[in-house]
Amino acid sequence: MFAPVRLSGALLAVTLVVQDRPCRAAGERATIVQSDDDATLTEATLAELRMLPRPPSLPDLTHEAAEASFGQATAALLPKGGADPRTAHLLEADVEVPLSRWLYVGGTWGAAGARGVADDSLRVVAAQPEAWARVVSQGLGSHYTLGAGLGVLPPLFTYDGLDDATRLARGTTSALVGIVRPWDVVQYFDRRVTLRPWIDLRTSRRHLLAQLRGRLDFAFRTSAPPDDASGVPASAGDLELYASAALFLGWRPTKELSLGLEAWEAYLLRTSLPLADRDRVTFALSPSVRFHFARLEPAISVLVPLGPPMLGVEDGYLALRVDVRVWLEKPPR
Repeated sequence: MFAPVRLSGALLAVTLVVQDRPCRAAGERATIVQSDDDATLTEATLAELRMLPRPPSLPDLTHEAAEASFGQATAALLPKGGADPRTAHLLEADVEVPLSRWLYVGGTWGAAGARGVADDSLRVVAAQPEAWARVVSQGLGSHYTLGAGLGVLPPLFTYDGLDDATRLARGTTSALVGIVRPWDVVQYFDRRVTLRPWIDLRTSRRHLLAQLRGRLDFAFRTSAPPDDASGVPASAGDLELYASAALFLGWRPTKELSLGLEAWEAYLLRTSLPLADRDRVTFALSPSVRFHFARLEPAISVLVPLGPPMLGVEDGYLALRVDVRVWLEKPPR
């Protein structure tokens, strides 16, 4: 029950070890030390440097130009019961626009396809879209960047007439692909409106970066499914509560290349589903490589679960992710 709290505290302690470069908006001057002789001082703006690594799943907290991201993940699923491995494909696109040096707005939407366990038929489902706004604080001379945000996921898509427990038992597409991104499992549950507040913390030194996000998802049921074959009562107003924590450690050794490791924990704090405690929590690691060009930043990463996936639908999975961040306007260099 308190696993997310413990992990968030541990990640915060690790994050605070790394000291941050002063964060400034474009146009403000910063004094940096060059590595030539460790004594030459050069003036440059943060916009001209832009040498911090970028996480595959978390935003760049202080980017100064509108950007979009397009991602595709292919996952090998290992269903329970010794069934043959299956393949799932997930697509996602998001966009974020800075309205000022401290306010950002954005949105994301995705879709996925997989073959169900029960009928072996391929089905494509749409993720619930998300719109968000976030704020960030970059105090002059500080060694950190602190932010907070709020996202909203309206229930625009309905998948079928089944209740959640029956979907899990049958291994439907929405149940299978939802746990491949355990921090975004609510994107593949229908008949709910979800509110997701979060906090962000980033510290950096030279070309090293540590970034932390802690989030709670409040998923309110808007209506009950017509087919309640599982016997688990469901009614409008029911609340499911998900907690997640993410830590990204990155290093950008050159202007064109950065390396990173992302770690996630997701925990289902409250649900009406009859789940054992081991099926309420999951951990995942994602090493990544990103290439940095003028307006494109492609990346390749692997998502590996540590232990059983959430909800007990599968015995395991392995996912390969490819994403491309695109600057929608000329970024400051």
